[in-house]
Amino acid sequence: MAGNGVESKAIDFNCEWEMKRESWLSADGVFETLRTYENLPFALHLHLERLNEGLKESGIYGVSIAKVEEEIGIELAKNPKSSGHLRIVITRAGDLELNYKEYQPPIKSLTCLTMQASISRGVRYKSTDYQERFDLRDQAALRGFDDAILVSSEGSIVETTTCNLIFLMREGWITPPLSSGCLPGITRRLLIENFGIVERQVDLSDLLSARAIAVTSSLREIQSVEEVDGKIFPNSRETEVLSAQFHSWILGNLAL
Repeated sequence: MAGNGVESKAIDFNCEWEMKRESWLSADGVFETLRTYENLPFALHLHLERLNEGLKESGIYGVSIAKVEEEIGIELAKNPKSSGHLRIVITRAGDLELNYKEYQPPIKSLTCLTMQASISRGVRYKSTDYQERFDLRDQAALRGFDDAILVSSEGSIVETTTCNLIFLMREGWITPPLSSGCLPGITRRLLIENFGIVERQVDLSDLLSARAIAVTSSLREIQSVEEVDGKIFPNSRETEVLSAQFHSWILGNLAL
């Protein structure tokens, strides 16, 4: 469907998206990923705001965000899902690709390996150039871990390859500041604004005193981390409570 600077096409999900990442992650463009609940997209306007910011910063012009939202509505109406995973990709050429499939939230905790990475600070949107991130995750997987926690050259913790991080410290829940180079995640933002999570620098030494660690993202909501570099973090009642409270809050704010 063409018009208003957006050309939309459907993407086949017979293969896992990880298997196709070479084709779109190497492309020049921006993307957003979000959850739907009973076919209703959560925080769609916040995601579209960040998408529009990415278009401007990437120099991709002529794309109508109103048209993108219209195309999303059409896609959701054609393929209703009780729990969905929606990816919005806009290429350098201004083409819109909507990927919509069923989503099963994760039920297990993660194991992570800390890895030093090059950090681009000041990026406020999701670029399709994610290959380095997935290379790091592949390296972690080869060593028996689910994901990598990225550490700057100064020794401060930033995020995982695809998610923000929160840490339960003596003073409460904290998350690395945007100055660390972490993405301004939508879930991260909502947890700060509505659940009292505080920004502060997190160093590798803080892992020793953390009572609990979790990743946050629009897809996973809040998922606990049970191991980092071999250090075990027992199941945390505080993590379970925060996760349950946030999930209930989402269901009560689907129009956000």
